[in-house]
Amino acid sequence: MFGICLYNNDETEAAETFFKEALTINPNDFKSYTYLGHLALKKGNYKEAFLDYFKATITDKSQRDEEYYGMGMASIAMDENKQAYKFLKKAYEENKRNSLVLFELAKITDHITKGGKEAYQYFNEYLNRFPTKNKENNVYVHKRVKEIKESFFLKGVHLE
Repeated sequence: MFGICLYNNDETEAAETFFKEALTINPNDFKSYTYLGHLALKKGNYKEAFLDYFKATITDKSQRDEEYYGMGMASIAMDENKQAYKFLKKAYEENKRNSLVLFELAKITDHITKGGKEAYQYFNEYLNRFPTKNKENNVYVHKRVKEIKESFFLKGVHLE
């Protein structure tokens, strides 16, 4: 708990030291791996972040959407978009109430499929499930839904 307080107060070096120490005491403390992943991601150490999140997912089998989300975001930062899609999808399967995961899943699907039907479906699902969650994300999603619909309309394809 103390390490999380340090992390939340942006005392990153002290938090990192605390989480590493916690792992020497209890190597099965998967949340220490998760927070080490968060810290590495913040520092731009994407491979290290990915590895820490991975360790968290294999250390504990409880709900791991936060860890899969972290692996997805680290993969995006390393330009591993198909891998990012895989982990963001796993994160969403673990916790369908996580609006940020669905938003990022829709975005990476959109990037991979270049405005495909699957991206359109994820964007619509985001709007239906989280209509007031994040104003900035909603503006982006509304714009992409409109653009994708127009693109399919010009191709003579009806999406709904």
